[in-house]
Amino acid sequence: MIWTEQDLEIISKMKQDSTITWSEIAQFFSERYQEKVTREAVRSVMRRERKKALVPDRSQHQAASFITAYGSPENMYERVPQTTSLRSFNVPSEKPEFAKPTTIAVDGLAILADIHVPYHSNELVNRCLTVMNQLQVYDLCIAGDLTTQDAVQKQYTRTAEVVPFNVEMQRMGDFLIELCERMAENAQMHGYTGKPTLYICSGNHDEKAAKAMDAPLRLQSLVFMGLAGRAPACTIVVTEYDYFDFSINGKEWRVGHLDRYKSRPGEAARLIAETHQKNVAVGHDHMQGFTSTNDGRFLAVSIGAAFEIDENGHSPFWYSMRRNTAFRPMQQGFLVVSLGVPYLFNQFGTSAMSGGLTWEQWDEGFNS
Repeated sequence: MIWTEQDLEIISKMKQDSTITWSEIAQFFSERYQEKVTREAVRSVMRRERKKALVPDRSQHQAASFITAYGSPENMYERVPQTTSLRSFNVPSEKPEFAKPTTIAVDGLAILADIHVPYHSNELVNRCLTVMNQLQVYDLCIAGDLTTQDAVQKQYTRTAEVVPFNVEMQRMGDFLIELCERMAENAQMHGYTGKPTLYICSGNHDEKAAKAMDAPLRLQSLVFMGLAGRAPACTIVVTEYDYFDFSINGKEWRVGHLDRYKSRPGEAARLIAETHQKNVAVGHDHMQGFTSTNDGRFLAVSIGAAFEIDENGHSPFWYSMRRNTAFRPMQQGFLVVSLGVPYLFNQFGTSAMSGGLTWEQWDEGFNS
């Protein structure tokens, strides 16, 4: 962040009180600016200010403004003085390159979100694979939070028991290997000659290790770490974006992980659908619900989560019970789009959006 003179004055006054720690000052500025500020950042800026006080003022010879230079493609910045030379500025520069999101055309797509290995629900994932087989849908998208990464949480933990990071990575790899094998079996059963594709986009939990280390640890690297040299039976496509854009049977869909969510499921997805004028399916809110844009042209869906949740809405994520909120209990779910038609499922069967059938009624339609 860029520190103002007022910020520096506040830090100086706070440090006059010997009972206030650097961590408490960092927490104050994190809440003030709604972004993460570390104790090291606060101490660093104060060290720079003390060094400035020891150097004679040469401001009349230097430009007061600053230019921003990229330190790396991970948006780490370094402030450097602006040149005062009259010569042409001719220093070669490098621009960070990011893979631009493109629209991926698929015939059908299943969508799971918030799997949170190792707390995933095998029962729900099995149900999703069964429906994919019934509807002959071969590609699947994980809409963020494949992992949990509670072991690197800097504050209080969000789960009842913390799984070591290396153990979670191994279980994540086991999950992906098994998932791809099942997807490949489904495809072969119907004579599908192509190779199924598993799309994975980033979620907030997938970024926890990178934030804890304050280093560019990409989701792709985590997936490689989990696979540990094992070759999956399907193609895996990973993006550092928190969404994919798909064209499913000619209909445009944005599938991904919300940055922030609303207490009403589907509402945050609706705002994205209004902005981008396409159907939207999202994870992160751990709830299921649907609505549409105001003109009724585009669907907005909160998919629901794919981790273990009991009938009372309780899960390993005990923070949901710890917080005193009016949010609904967490809900499981997944979405499958086949022949352009979206089918929304929960742990009991199809949702009201797709007829409200029990699993027995749904299966009966394929067995009769």
